[in-house]
Amino acid sequence: MSPDRNELCTCGSGKKYKKCCGAVPAEQDPVVRNRSIAYTGDIGRRRQQFCLDYTIYKQDVMEHGQQFIREKVAAEGDAISCDKGCSKCCILYVFANLQEAECITHYLYQHEDVLQHFLSAYGSWRKDLGMFYNKLPRLDQMIARNLSGKLSTEEQSRFQADINSYTSCRTPCPFLINDACSIYEVRPFVCASLVSVSPTEYCQWDTPGANQAKYYRFGFNMEADFPYFVKPRSSIVFGCMPELVHRIIEGGYSFLSTIEGLESLHR
Repeated sequence: MSPDRNELCTCGSGKKYKKCCGAVPAEQDPVVRNRSIAYTGDIGRRRQQFCLDYTIYKQDVMEHGQQFIREKVAAEGDAISCDKGCSKCCILYVFANLQEAECITHYLYQHEDVLQHFLSAYGSWRKDLGMFYNKLPRLDQMIARNLSGKLSTEEQSRFQADINSYTSCRTPCPFLINDACSIYEVRPFVCASLVSVSPTEYCQWDTPGANQAKYYRFGFNMEADFPYFVKPRSSIVFGCMPELVHRIIEGGYSFLSTIEGLESLHR
């Protein structure tokens, strides 16, 4: 619930709610409303500073990781076949943690054209997933358990089947614009950590030769990732990347406050 209009605003601005976050019309489009208050008040400033710091941290980690891959590829005498405009792998299920999704959201708020494209493409992405969309929460939970090595053999089989089912939907990532990643600077670690050195047609998982594809990757430890500015109760908060970003944009603080440990972010 929102505070009484005459109480101090929970964002930490020191102003009464009616003259701070409560001054934004309730009937306003939720995306516009959440964007307008995202980085206001003490909580908002801390949230924004986190995004700025995390962006620098992430780009540094990705650069070191990609340098590691380039050196390894060169040492093996291979050549990276990934290039701008090749989006064959951009129909795969991509997960992100809360920190990454917040960083992407901040990037979108600074790039109006990319934000509007994503909001427009999200509806098509969700529609194209069809009934599989309802399986995303289960897949998100299994991702966390899989990274922790807690899936049974049966669960691993079901997990892989779900991953394949998602891919079979052939739903392009809603962040693609003209077959190029529109959030490349802040793309998820799972996207940045993998490169192919095979013919591009091998990157389509259900085509002849796909089982011969050769990849290089750099590892990253999500549990050791740069911490969120408020500590959730669970060590890692995961989600299907486009869905998690959309929930933050559309739900704002109301969504963030549903995460265990972040209840204080409700505004």
